[in-house]
Amino acid sequence: MKRMNFARSISTRRGAVLPMFAFLLPVFVILCGLAINVSYMRLARTELKIASDATAHAAGRTMSVAQNTDDTIAKAIAFAPLNSVAGQPFAVDSNWVKFGYSTRNANGFGRYQFSLRAKESVDNGTAQANSVAIAGAINLEMIVKAFPQFSTVGINTNSVSTQVDRDIALVLDRSGSMIWYKSEAKWDSVFDDLKNRGKISSSDRNKAKDGWALTHAYSPFTPYPTNNNDSFPNGNSNSNY
Repeated sequence: MKRMNFARSISTRRGAVLPMFAFLLPVFVILCGLAINVSYMRLARTELKIASDATAHAAGRTMSVAQNTDDTIAKAIAFAPLNSVAGQPFAVDSNWVKFGYSTRNANGFGRYQFSLRAKESVDNGTAQANSVAIAGAINLEMIVKAFPQFSTVGINTNSVSTQVDRDIALVLDRSGSMIWYKSEAKWDSVFDDLKNRGKISSSDRNKAKDGWALTHAYSPFTPYPTNNNDSFPNGNSNSNY
């Protein structure tokens, strides 16, 4: 009797998983499609950022060398297709190239802050630009188009390239006045003599001892002696210092 009831209970539960599977299968397919689309979006966003950064760097370099906005825009348009986004060459419109001036906060140790400058102002010289910004944008078609309203997604990014130009000056000391001391001992001897003769104060002598430039009547970069009546201590000549 018990065996018959057990067999009857098994027969009544046959096929119970089939409705559950039929209900969960669409949900599982939707979740898989969502995971594929999100992964594809993140990949495209990464590729767009790389392409935009590379284009901004090329345009910024051109702006630093050529100092011309039209050449900079032409360089950005020509360089952008060398990088692909979602399997397609990256295209840049001329309106996506912006010019500006970037400064560092936190006393020169922080991040650069970009301030937009009009192209016309940069061209006529009324505004200075040291940065080029690229506003990249694409319309990405989803792989799994489960919902028509989400079949296309727009992705945007901004990249800024700042070129900090440095001026290098080459100084030729033809008179030799900047190499009149060659050792710390001779440096001390010269400034001790100046202090003893009242030409500099003890405070200036201490600053010179610490390697500071004198800020009063005498500068350590002024050739010593200052006139024909002055003489070097210990009978040294200018060439020895």
